[in-house]
Amino acid sequence: MKITKTAVLATALAGAVWTWTATPTLAMTDLQDVEGTWTARPRPDEDPPARISITRRTSDRDRWRMSLPDELVRAILSRAETNAGVVSMDVEREAGTLAFEGHIRGNEGSGTFAFTPSPTYRSVMADLGYRGLDEEEVFASAVHDVGPRFVQEMGRLGFDDLDFDDLLAAAVFDVDADFLSEMRSVGLGNLPMEKLVSFRVFEIDSDFVREARSMGFELDEDDLVAMKIHDVDAQFVTEISELGLAVEGFDEVLSFRIHDIDRDFVEEAMSLGLGDLDAGDLITMRIHDITAETVRQVMSLGFTDMGFDEIVAMKIHDIDADYVREVRSMGFGELDFDDVIAMKIHDVTPAYLEGMAEAGFPLESIDDALAFRIHGITLAYIEELKEAGFEDLDVEEVLKIKIFGLDEIIRKRIR
Repeated sequence: MKITKTAVLATALAGAVWTWTATPTLAMTDLQDVEGTWTARPRPDEDPPARISITRRTSDRDRWRMSLPDELVRAILSRAETNAGVVSMDVEREAGTLAFEGHIRGNEGSGTFAFTPSPTYRSVMADLGYRGLDEEEVFASAVHDVGPRFVQEMGRLGFDDLDFDDLLAAAVFDVDADFLSEMRSVGLGNLPMEKLVSFRVFEIDSDFVREARSMGFELDEDDLVAMKIHDVDAQFVTEISELGLAVEGFDEVLSFRIHDIDRDFVEEAMSLGLGDLDAGDLITMRIHDITAETVRQVMSLGFTDMGFDEIVAMKIHDIDADYVREVRSMGFGELDFDDVIAMKIHDVTPAYLEGMAEAGFPLESIDDALAFRIHGITLAYIEELKEAGFEDLDVEEVLKIKIFGLDEIIRKRIR
């Protein structure tokens, strides 16, 4: 957006009489008439009973679409109804004139439109702090009736420093005196425009706010939006409370909804023999897709003392029966769960072990294999040792050289 706000806006809104002078350097001679098409689609049992969309034709043949606001839809439908389905009307806006022509039969219709921008609109808006409005912004201003009068109205409502995006959003989503009064009735009248617009987008009204607060949570405006988006209602909260879980606050309730944790899932999780699971454990199970089948597979691997944390660790590190069979085939004897996790984390693989064995360093214990991996001992490093004249080293000696920094000496000798 090429918009700069100034103190002019606040000054103008404070005055009782509105007068504007066009600034010659900002005349709209560079903005052309806009043409395009409109179509009407039925919306049974809604008000208005049709959705009318317009498609702009631009100079580079791009298409730019938007839905008309309800008051324009009603005007077009009314004109068609009183004129045997023919639409021919001009809509005067501060930003310019919208001319519609076409036909409507029932709730289906189509036609053309043309927009002629006002030669002074952009200058007037610049004097109010909205400089550099481009063609699309001027056109959107006409469609949604954004102009000096709307700026004045927003100022009376306490919004005297809106940028153009917020100003347009207020018009598009009907953030008006009635809505602000409704929000003030529930103590939310001082929200910034961005939050008020989001309330409008998600159809959050005073009744919803009161119902949400009746659930016993401390909720801010973001929580209210989250409740609406994820359909957290009193019935769901009651269902969760009846499960006998110590659900701590709204965030956990929301997580239950997001991750689809219901009575059936809780009952199944509690039957898996994983001990006393709390709300956080159940959320973790959903996040990592731990199911009854997961638990069955883990228990079949033969590890002892496998509880909830170990099962989660296996899922996080993507350890399955195939991987366990692979590590058990590496010749390290009996491995416990911690050994398997460590091997996965540090990428101890058959290929790595075979490479080291071919280089003369057979890693016969799990501790040596992990130590080599942890300290970054690679085949390239072994080659450096040999090139530096270190021959006949054993595993312990290579580790000591790596750990105590002799690799710097090696590199100096190579150079």
